[in-house]
Amino acid sequence: MPVEYVRGKMTKKRATRVRFEPALQENEKDQVLWSDVMTIDQNKFLITVCDPLNLTLQTHVETETADVLGLALQGHLQVLRERSFTPRMVHVDPASAFRTIRTQFPGTYIDVGGAKDFVEKVDAKIRRIKDTY
Repeated sequence: MPVEYVRGKMTKKRATRVRFEPALQENEKDQVLWSDVMTIDQNKFLITVCDPLNLTLQTHVETETADVLGLALQGHLQVLRERSFTPRMVHVDPASAFRTIRTQFPGTYIDVGGAKDFVEKVDAKIRRIKDTY
């Protein structure tokens, strides 16, 4: 490598700025969420995966009660709403706490799965988290 690169002699060119194209900005604001509780080392976390944003949110929860999971899920929904996304549907497993909070979030449908159903998107994310832990 020439010495001029290291000493800064080759920096006479101005850096060009990338133009912002509003047409290329993501217009999809509606989000579908998948949520489940993950346990690692006796610590429980509510994990939520957003689609098509591909964002993973996590909140530490003490217990799996309706109040605690409802507050954690409300925090996840609020994060999305603050950034002008609209959570339309939340897919959850058939835990009794999730069945209790089905009607607690106006404008967002809570889809509680049936017996032996699993929430595939968030379960795959939980497996990846546990593999890298």
